[in-house]
Amino acid sequence: PKPPGLEPGGPTLIFAAGTLLIYGLSNIKVTTIEEVNKKLKDTTLVVEDLIMQSPTPMCISDINGRIIKANADFINTFNIKDNDNIFNINIKTDQQIPIDDVKNGKTVNLDCVKVVTSENKQKFLSITIYPTYTSEKKIYNYIFIAEDITVRKNAENALKEAKDELEDRVKERTQELSSLNQKLQNEIYEHNIDEEKIKTSLKEKEVLLKEIHHRVKNNMQIISSMLGLQSATVKDKNFIDMMKDSQNRIKSMALIHETLYQSNNMASINFSDYVKKLVSNLRYSYFSDNVNFNIDINDNITFNLDTAILLGLIINELATNTLKHAFPNYKLGKVNIEIKDNGANSYTLIAKDNGIGLPK
Repeated sequence: PKPPGLEPGGPTLIFAAGTLLIYGLSNIKVTTIEEVNKKLKDTTLVVEDLIMQSPTPMCISDINGRIIKANADFINTFNIKDNDNIFNINIKTDQQIPIDDVKNGKTVNLDCVKVVTSENKQKFLSITIYPTYTSEKKIYNYIFIAEDITVRKNAENALKEAKDELEDRVKERTQELSSLNQKLQNEIYEHNIDEEKIKTSLKEKEVLLKEIHHRVKNNMQIISSMLGLQSATVKDKNFIDMMKDSQNRIKSMALIHETLYQSNNMASINFSDYVKKLVSNLRYSYFSDNVNFNIDINDNITFNLDTAILLGLIINELATNTLKHAFPNYKLGKVNIEIKDNGANSYTLIAKDNGIGLPK
C-alpha cells in the first residue's frame, strides 16, 4: 500500500510537485540573468575596447557627464584631468556645448571646434555627442567622439587666404585698369580736341590756299585779257602772234592754279586732266578743229605745283608749234602726247604728230 498522502491528489504529492516547480523556475531565472549580465559585460568590454583602440579621440561618460572611459587621444587633446566632466571641457572657441540639448537626449554636432592640446598644438575638431539608452528608454550614458579636421581646416583657411589674396589682387588690378582706362579716355578726348583743332586749322589753310590759287588765276586772266586788248590795236601780224603765244603761256599757267583751286588735293595735280584742258584751250585759240589730240597719261600720275607749271609750259610750246606749223591749209592731223612712268620718281614725256615735219 502507498504511504499516506502519496496517493494521487494527496497533499504530500502536491507539495512535492510545487517544490520541484519552484526550484526549477528559480534555476531558470538565475541562469537567464547570468547570461544577460555576461552578454552585457561582453558588450561593455567591446565598447570600451572600441573606444580605447579608436584612432580618433573618444570617451564614454555617465548621465552626469563624468568620464568613465577615455582613450589617450581624447585625454591629450582635451587635457583631461581626474574627475573631469564632458560638460565642462575647456573648448577654446565661440561654440559652447549645448548641455541642455545633450541632457534632453539630443545628438549634438559641433563643427570646427578649436582646441589646444597638451602638447600646446592647435587643432580643429568636429565633435559629436549622443546618448545611449536602457531597455526602459532611459539615458544610460553618453558617447563623445571628436574627429580631427585640422588638415581640412588648414587647407580651407589656405584656400580662403589665397582666394582673398586673389580677390585683393583682382580688385587692385581692376582699380589700376580703371585708372588707366580713365586716363586713356582723357587722352583720347584731348587727342580728339587737338585733332579737331588741326582739322579746323587745315580747313582754314585749305580755304586760304584755294583763295590764293583763285586770285593768281584771276590775275593771270587779267594779264591775258590785257594782252588781248593790246593786240587788238596792232596791225602787225608777227606782233599779234607773239601776243597770242604769250596769252597761251599765261593761260597754261593759270590753268594750273584753276585746277588746284577746283581740286580737293592742294599738294598735287592730276596731270591727265590738266593736259586735256590745256590742248582743248589751244585748239580753240588757234581754231584747229582739224587736229585731234590723243592724250595717253595714266590717271594715277600727279605732279606738284612747280613741276606741273614747267611741264605744262613745255607741252604748251610743243602743241602750239604743232598747231601753227605741222598742218598747213587746214590739213587733217593727229597729235599724240604720252607720259611714261619709269619708276623711282622718273618719267618720260613723248610728243609726236603726223604733220609735214620740220624743214631742213
